[in-house]
Amino acid sequence: MKLEVSQGLWASNTFAHDVRVALVLDKPATIWTGAADGKIFLWSFDSRSSSKDVLPLALLCGHTAAIVGLQACDRSQSQSQGGVLSVCSERGMCVWDSDTGKCLRRRRLPPSIAQPTSVSRVPGETKHICVGYHSSSSGQAKGGVLVVDTSTLRVTQNIYHGLLGLREINDLVVVAQQDEFKATVADLKGNFQVWSKNKSGQEGAEGDLHVEAAEAVSLSNDGKLLLLVSPLGWMLRSLENLSIYREDGTCLVGGYFLRDVEKHQFLVWDGQGSATVYSVEGSNSVARVSVVPGLKGSAGCKITFCSIGDIIVRIDYNREASVAVWTSSWKGAATGRASFGSSGRLWKGLETANSITITSSLLVPSYGTLVPSIFVCGYANGDFDLIKLEPGRKEVHASENGPSIQCLAVHQSELRQVLLSGSMDGSVCLWDIEAGNRSLIAVLHPHVAPVRQFVLPSPESSPPWDECFVSVADDSTVALSSLTSLRTERIFPGHAGVIQQVVWDEFRAYLAVLCTAGDGQLVLYIWDIHSGARERILRGAAAQSMLKHFASRKRRTTELHGDFTSASSLLLPLDDVHSPMASQEMTSSQVQGSMDPHCKQHAIRAGCPFPGIAAIHFDMTSLLSTVDEKLLKLSLSVLHFWGIDEELDKSVADELQVFQPRHHRVAAGIAGNRGSVTLILPTKEAASKFWSRSSVLFSMRALTMVSLAQRLLTFSAPGSMICSALAAFYTAGAVEKLGDACLEIFACFWQDPAEHVRLAARLLFHSAASTAVPDILQNDNGSSFDDLLEWLESSGGQETWLGLTGGSDQDGRACRIIMCGALAIWHKSLVRHDLSSSTAPLLLKLVRTSDRHSATAAEVLCAGMASTWQPLIQSEEVSQLTSDVLFLIQCIGGDGDHGGHIATTEHHRALLSALALADMPAFLIALERVASTKSSSSVLLGLTSLVQVIRTSPSTVIACLGRIVSLAVRLLDPADSLQRRHNFPIIMEVIKEMSQAFPMVALYHPVAQSAAGKLAVGDPVGDIRSLRIHVYDLYSASIMKVLDASGPPGHPALSPSARSSTRTLGITALSFSNDGEGLVAFSHQGLILRWWSVGAAWWDKLSRSTVPVQCTKLVLLPPSPGFSPKSSSTSIIGNLSGSKNVEEVEEESESEETIDLSFRLHWKSDRIVILSRGNHQVGVFQL
Repeated sequence: MKLEVSQGLWASNTFAHDVRVALVLDKPATIWTGAADGKIFLWSFDSRSSSKDVLPLALLCGHTAAIVGLQACDRSQSQSQGGVLSVCSERGMCVWDSDTGKCLRRRRLPPSIAQPTSVSRVPGETKHICVGYHSSSSGQAKGGVLVVDTSTLRVTQNIYHGLLGLREINDLVVVAQQDEFKATVADLKGNFQVWSKNKSGQEGAEGDLHVEAAEAVSLSNDGKLLLLVSPLGWMLRSLENLSIYREDGTCLVGGYFLRDVEKHQFLVWDGQGSATVYSVEGSNSVARVSVVPGLKGSAGCKITFCSIGDIIVRIDYNREASVAVWTSSWKGAATGRASFGSSGRLWKGLETANSITITSSLLVPSYGTLVPSIFVCGYANGDFDLIKLEPGRKEVHASENGPSIQCLAVHQSELRQVLLSGSMDGSVCLWDIEAGNRSLIAVLHPHVAPVRQFVLPSPESSPPWDECFVSVADDSTVALSSLTSLRTERIFPGHAGVIQQVVWDEFRAYLAVLCTAGDGQLVLYIWDIHSGARERILRGAAAQSMLKHFASRKRRTTELHGDFTSASSLLLPLDDVHSPMASQEMTSSQVQGSMDPHCKQHAIRAGCPFPGIAAIHFDMTSLLSTVDEKLLKLSLSVLHFWGIDEELDKSVADELQVFQPRHHRVAAGIAGNRGSVTLILPTKEAASKFWSRSSVLFSMRALTMVSLAQRLLTFSAPGSMICSALAAFYTAGAVEKLGDACLEIFACFWQDPAEHVRLAARLLFHSAASTAVPDILQNDNGSSFDDLLEWLESSGGQETWLGLTGGSDQDGRACRIIMCGALAIWHKSLVRHDLSSSTAPLLLKLVRTSDRHSATAAEVLCAGMASTWQPLIQSEEVSQLTSDVLFLIQCIGGDGDHGGHIATTEHHRALLSALALADMPAFLIALERVASTKSSSSVLLGLTSLVQVIRTSPSTVIACLGRIVSLAVRLLDPADSLQRRHNFPIIMEVIKEMSQAFPMVALYHPVAQSAAGKLAVGDPVGDIRSLRIHVYDLYSASIMKVLDASGPPGHPALSPSARSSTRTLGITALSFSNDGEGLVAFSHQGLILRWWSVGAAWWDKLSRSTVPVQCTKLVLLPPSPGFSPKSSSTSIIGNLSGSKNVEEVEEESESEETIDLSFRLHWKSDRIVILSRGNHQVGVFQL
């Protein structure tokens, strides 16, 4: 999963919105309007509230041609989820999330589909949409109807494909009947055709109605009635008995059948916006149901309607981009005037600095990067503006009158930046825009028609081609011009039609031009750029195949999207095969590579989906790893919520020198599928409404800004608090003023590769926990334990944030479990009491997986082991989990990717320490089981994880010292010299750590013999009859001797009348003599010193035996104030001569928790030993 955010840059102009189709939804209450230029605007309304405003929210960028259809659909194949399908005239299809407007899927219809004209939904079916299309080839009208699966945007069935008896398909209705699809199509002449397709094949029936050209045509839901609307009235015809019903009207301009009603009801309207709803009562009876009043002063406006249920929406629009929307409610039970609901305008509240239409725009990046530095906008009157984006500097404006600018491009080199502008009169102007200023270099005249696009050379190209460019114009010519000679060097004329695509290969010196002839056939021209001669002409499928071959072999490694031209960033390959696209020369792999969200070398990618509108995408993982402070400040300037906190804005400008954009507007965006993007309108009302609608989007933006503020903190001056204030604002202040948080989003990024994102995710999680806990997790919510388990194991309701982060359903379930685990640990008072018991098994299952969530689950288990999880995990589960985690660490360590696996291993190792702390015997059982499989590396990991336990809680380890030492010594087996050489330094570190923490562990390691030494460990607690000290030879990795440390003769516990087993404190401290030939042991219980004095021959030559060896000398130490068995809290035998009661026996089980580890033995000379307790010397004793 990735953290990627988008931001839109808007020129200070408003934009035309020539509405062609509209759609209204009730859940959520939104209006969708599609225009002739491919723009789709999303509006929000509430017909049941007192608010009278319809609020425009966002611009949906996914098409580059006229929208021909908008239909509600299901965006998921497995479950019902709201979405909207849009289709444009260039075969493009998009599925949008009805809640956020994000583009979920984007594809193209097959090349055999010439031009879609209408879209229809099958009644009762939301997972399939029908598309009608037509084409004109050789004077014959062809077309058909196909069925598209909205979950994949693939064609599942062709209902009809062939010759049409219609001029074109203006309306389409499809009815599904068991195993048959029945499609009815009609045109504006009243001609209709009926097709059906079933298992037996196709059947067709057609008829026509001889009328004058109508303004609108519509078919009823069942395909039985045909409505024609003309300026003089409307006409209704039955397609079954061919009966006709007419009614005269005045200046009627449109009408359609209502789709979401049970009866045959239709709506017609006139040019003044007055609409009437009719209901078909019988074969020759039509009743007027409701009337929508007209508009005042609507001259020059175009009007359309859309409806759903009892809601009718009227939209009036004109070329000046003024859009007004009214909503009306009507009751079908009674005839009457519709009641007014609410209204709104598209650009209400926005000041327009320039009313001239923007015809082209371009984001000029800094040389060698994708970081935008200048925003260029070209206008219809020949002017263009240069807007400086660099933070800390005021934007620069410039303009120059001339012919209308149609396209822009920038040619970059180390010496200069040259802006190319193509004009309506066919001229090409060259401008020097270095440092944001500009001066005219030259004017070229290679064409006699409008210049539509530029093609630039590859960055790797060599002279002279690196200083050349190619221009494409409407006169069907392609020109090659030079920036060195400032003239046109080659002109390639004579193309048969509109140029679709140009591929320029400077290395092989050819130019491939694909165009569409008058008969619709594709023609490919191949030119030699050295001589200017035409080498070959290919037609049809061969032309397309050869162009694919040229594009795939072209040696280009650039990742710069859009090739630094004003070509729309939406011109991406939308189908699986390479297809012709106007003004686009990059191959599919190159475009996808340039837009790859995992491209680490580029933190920012930008493009212009429409003229005057730019979209900038930020990859936060790459951005936060940069050391370029200017880049970070540019990101802050674009992403910051300006105007929410004026005092904070002033501090940002004064201290960081980051200013609010003045000559362009900024607003948030959402990156979609295959280059599409959704841009929030640059108004405060739209931003506030949008953030409040989606807690997921707001949470991602808050996470982005807190991460960015923490990264800028590393560059700030000492004592500066502005970055901390920024982080605090987005942690708390923005949540209160703009939107709600989503805890699952924050849990998702706990293991992000970027450190600042991880820190920000944790900070925001704990800050928002008090207000963002899901309802099902709150106390007394009424849900059962089974409901909670079902919710935990599902991924329902997570589609939005999973789509934004690129996660799967498995990621959604994992993040939900992690969120619940974190709440059960740190926010117990906010959640239900059974949350921990339901989450624990799922966390154990999650930590065993090999994905990134395993580390987060390990972190949650580790953090709450002592307080929450330990009572819920059995010893068998601890042992099994230890084995699984050891294996998982070994798998991670063997991976070559060191980006996110380092943190993963650290969290798993911390979990091992937590498991050992929770249940040491079970942990050691797992290690011993792993050791039996000869997996020394896993055992080594387990032993090193005990170091932290030894340092933090030695009482947990003390009862198992013998087993730990035995495992450690086993890894020093001299039979495997390579493994021993690898393990020896690590094992010695563990042993040294134990000898420093536990006085009953003694290590003798002579300097002269690096591989030899002795290790002694005494039983700290045990049966007084069988206390032992085990002495190990580190060279041979075996036990040298077992020393007897049982109770001395005469001890009451050793009498025949004593109990068979008496548990007591054993060895308190051990120490080897300076030469290693002696060992002294101190037992606090009984105040006894034992001395084993032996020569080297005894240690080295005597056959190794496990028979306990008695001590050479035993010294009873005299009690003193503060030093006696009774005074010490560690003593469990208060009086050697007394008998113990039941309470004293119960205290024996706690002896390992109360052992005093402050005693130490130090040698003063060969036979004199010093006993100390902490920093206090107890005494000096002669042996």
